[in-house]
This record gives sequence, structure tokens and C-alpha cells, in this order.
Amino acid sequence: LERRVNVPKASPFFIYFSVQNVHTPYELPPNGVQEFPRMWDNVYANMLVALDRAVKNVTDALHRTGLWGDTLILFSSDNGGINRGNNYPLRG
Repeated sequence: LERRVNVPKASPFFIYFSVQNVHTPYELPPNGVQEFPRMWDNVYANMLVALDRAVKNVTDALHRTGLWGDTLILFSSDNGGINRGNNYPLRG
């Protein structure tokens, strides 16, 4: 995004940012592991934190470059939850 600062503002662009979290295999992220209350699965919760941090990195860059106000962000997921996930009442 920082490279776009010198591109005329009227020039639209598309970024596809794919993140594997939260997805199998369920593993602790390599750093920044946190402890969560007993009601949470600690591995799953830390994978969600890693996903949140990745999205924050993108939104921070959009703010830094002045692109935030002209940006549309869409979130989508793949096939839905298995094992620890729950899509009730929807089915895939």
C-alpha cells in the first residue's frame, strides 16, 4: 500500500488478501501467544488473535497512506466451521 502513495488517487486498485486462520491444522501461532479464560480453546483463540492482527496490519496501512476513506473491505470465508466451528442453523 505504501507504493500507492505516489499513484494518482483516482486510480482504483484491487487487493486480494487471503489468510489461512482459523483453519486446519489447529496450531499455536509462532509468537504472541496469550492465555484465555477456560471457556476458550487456547489454540483456537490464539489463531483468532493472529487473524485480528493481520486485519489490523492492513487497516493501519490504509490509514497511514490516506486510503482508508476510499476503501471497501469485504470479508468472506470458505466452507465454514468443522470440529470447533459451528454454523448452526446453516449447512454446507
